[in-house]
Amino acid sequence: MLDIPVIKMCSFGGTKWMDEWVGNPSPYAYLPHIFSDYGYRMNFWQRTLNTLSEIYMKLGRIFYVIPQHDAILRKYFNSNNIPTISIL
Repeated sequence: MLDIPVIKMCSFGGTKWMDEWVGNPSPYAYLPHIFSDYGYRMNFWQRTLNTLSEIYMKLGRIFYVIPQHDAILRKYFNSNNIPTISIL
């Protein structure tokens, strides 16, 4: 539609949702959530909470953040023909 290449440049390690966009694996079992204080050596309950928090954040992006971003794009580009920014 806009024929613009996508270039990702990040001055830090990036986040889980950025990994999803570019196809990097980020398993919840041993990579700690960005907002947690867990280290890389988590016990079973920390891994469980880490997984649940990642799922919660992902669902929040899918059902709350992305629809709002789509609405903003459609409003300011004055078009309903713009595809969603969702990767799903």
